[in-house]
Amino acid sequence: MKKKLAVILASVMLTACSKAPDNVKSSSAESSVESSQVQSSAADKKPLNKTMTENDFASSASESKSIILAGSYDNLKIDPDFRVIANAYPMSYQAVVPSDYDKYADQLFSLFLPDDKQGYYDNKKQLHTDENTGVRSYEYTNGKRTGFVSSNGCVSIVDNEYMNKAVYGSSSPVNETRNLLMPVTSDTLPLGTASIDLRDAQHKTAETLASLFTPGNERSKVDCKFDHQLYSVSTVTEQSGETLAFVHCRQTVNGVPVFDTISRHGQFDTMPVYSGPVAAINAKGDIVQINNSLNFNISSAEKPPELVTAEYAFETASKALAPHLDHTARFEELVLVPTVSASEQGSVDLKQGDTFTLTPYWVIHFETDWWAEVYAAVNAVTGEVRYVSNRG
Repeated sequence: MKKKLAVILASVMLTACSKAPDNVKSSSAESSVESSQVQSSAADKKPLNKTMTENDFASSASESKSIILAGSYDNLKIDPDFRVIANAYPMSYQAVVPSDYDKYADQLFSLFLPDDKQGYYDNKKQLHTDENTGVRSYEYTNGKRTGFVSSNGCVSIVDNEYMNKAVYGSSSPVNETRNLLMPVTSDTLPLGTASIDLRDAQHKTAETLASLFTPGNERSKVDCKFDHQLYSVSTVTEQSGETLAFVHCRQTVNGVPVFDTISRHGQFDTMPVYSGPVAAINAKGDIVQINNSLNFNISSAEKPPELVTAEYAFETASKALAPHLDHTARFEELVLVPTVSASEQGSVDLKQGDTFTLTPYWVIHFETDWWAEVYAAVNAVTGEVRYVSNRG
């Protein structure tokens, strides 16, 4: 059992090990919201707005791309398909890992082990406790599929045939990654000698996740809507020799995605280990495994009176990244980043009952390959910059 669980939950076992460089994790006058407005010597550059209110949000978001493209940056290039993605004016949320997973585990697995028409698995449910961490997990099986719900919020469902084949994490090489927020050049995705229809894979994943995580909408104290966004698809050749497609998704709160690309090398030390849903799809187009490392409830919400604009975040990041190598900005998006307080820095895994904050950030993506991402994250309230490179 321990071997099975270690394989299935591999994506949430990464360890943060160091702090971000002081010259990047900056709250100085240069990178804060209150710093002086940056002016350009280029005559055709549009004014650089530092902040925006909710009333300004729609117009500011629509203008940000052209303002960024008109700028001049010593160390950043801009992709021809660069875009600014801002779906809604975000709130700051207090969130909690629920402590009642065992109460609705039966409901979840009745969807995925449907041979039990009663909707519960009293004669098939086994409780396991990890002797090292104390994490409790329920195992369900109907002979064809096995599912786990654990006390630290993890949900996993795997076809038994793929128990040791679909390994989430960086142990198997990634062949290619296509970011689904950017233009996709082909609807066909090669998996070894076969291929699958990318649109069909996205549809199956979205449909499955909609049914799996609906219960979360019923349990938060704050009126908010949970949903999911398909973010990227990667192909991975496992040690078994089989190539699988991994569709990486993100939870959304009131339309704003929850960012889940953790810093593998500890450069974002206030971001705990968190991963959104990932579906593994075989060459037949079947979903053979689903992981979701953390569901959460919202306990309170606060609307920031103003936010840093996308263009000011871009300019601020450019200055903060001056000591680093040149990068090409692929796209910039407004997201919610899970963060913990300073006293909890270095936390690895959130567990049952833990609280954390969902903080608005602008994230500028430079490299989006799965497990090798490079990005800058600019706090949309304070202007503080974090630089993360998961390469190497």
